Amino acid sequence: MRTNAHLETGGKMAGRAGTLNFIDDLAMEQGATFDGTLAFTNDDATAVNLTGYSIVWQVRDDNNDALILDLSIYCTIATPSNGIVSFNVPRTITEDLTPGNYWTDFLLTQGTYGRFEFRGSFQIIDTISQA
Repeated sequence: MRTNAHLETGGKMAGRAGTLNFIDDLAMEQGATFDGTLAFTNDDATAVNLTGYSIVWQVRDDNNDALILDLSIYCTIATPSNGIVSFNVPRTITEDLTPGNYWTDFLLTQGTYGRFEFRGSFQIIDTISQA
């Protein structure tokens, strides 16, 4: 049985509106559930109100290459007033992914205003030891 991969609450993705932030490497285990929550805060540590925001989170080989995985459909803004985004990618989706090094970007937008954007590397890893 494979273990689940998680991103810690708040993770490395918290940022400010209107800025481009690079995130540390993210890794997803092939064939495991990939889930977690992200907490968005302002500079003064208060929660960003995400009411009316939409999410786009994609993984690609490179900026202009074909889409490897659209994580957007697995994300919800669970508690908009508290700045919380939850995601849960089931193992049935991750088991068909090809291990390798990719790029990801995560966008939160509200119309033409209030845009959060994060970019970084994204690794899909193969499990070596299995029970």
